Amino acid sequence: MSNVQTDRKQKLSDLIKCFVLLTVGATIYALGIAVFLDPNHLAPGGVSGISIILNSIIKFGDFQLGTGVWIFLINIPLMILGLIVFKFGFLIGTLYATALSSALIEVIARAFSHLIPDMHEHLLIAALAGGVLVAVGIGLVFRGGGSTGGFDIVVKLLRRKFRHMKTGGLYLVLDATVILISAIAFHDILVAMYAVVTVFTNSAVLDMVLYGKDNAKMVYIVTDSPDEVADRLMKEVETGVTILHGEGAYTKKNKKVLMCVLHDQQYPQLRDIVKQEDKHAFLIVTKATEIYGEGYKNHYAEEL
Repeated sequence: MSNVQTDRKQKLSDLIKCFVLLTVGATIYALGIAVFLDPNHLAPGGVSGISIILNSIIKFGDFQLGTGVWIFLINIPLMILGLIVFKFGFLIGTLYATALSSALIEVIARAFSHLIPDMHEHLLIAALAGGVLVAVGIGLVFRGGGSTGGFDIVVKLLRRKFRHMKTGGLYLVLDATVILISAIAFHDILVAMYAVVTVFTNSAVLDMVLYGKDNAKMVYIVTDSPDEVADRLMKEVETGVTILHGEGAYTKKNKKVLMCVLHDQQYPQLRDIVKQEDKHAFLIVTKATEIYGEGYKNHYAEEL
């Protein structure tokens, strides 16, 4: 098979994967809004939170536009901003995810309203469930190369400026303002406090979806049996080991210091090996949240 055919098959495979991620993510996001957040006036921030507030306070007689419609309308100027700043592919994915999620919110709210449980007596469950579903949905859409519009576009812009800040943290800052507005609009501080629960849940789960698999430990091992420990780590744990050359400040003796990065679930095995080889070994263990290289994140992957 020629390289051209291989490239085409890979591009088609990537396109299908993106489409599936966008579709599944938008559906999960819509379920979180329509089933748990909107019916309980939980406005956890973002365009969805603003739309929940507007849908509740703005009526045209007995007619309401619907939260999904408000989400789509508010997103129009943000889409234009996205077109100016981001690549066309991102905008297409965002437009698709936003249109699909907005439509699904309306369909679920109007056609399946009789199936939506009354959770006014269980707001904590609604806040947690809504936060988890919305976060998982947004995370999958992000991984599909798009967004659900709204603050997602704003967050993408801020991530370019403040690259040290994680996506979930940026949402947390922006959403606080919307929660304050919801407390005033609904005259209910209790509902606003439950919305805070949703925001923190959303932030934690979103970072888990986007960065979770990169969470790992970085371990420095100072031992009198560096070669034996390194050999077993490479063979039994199947992790790379880097040998650093150091010198004891007190003894003035040269030391081999082992450094390795491994997934959290591999750490207990490393600790057992070190204890077996040298019970007097000195370990320094830190948390590594983003790792680039073989077995981890691609250097050229888009920052989420």
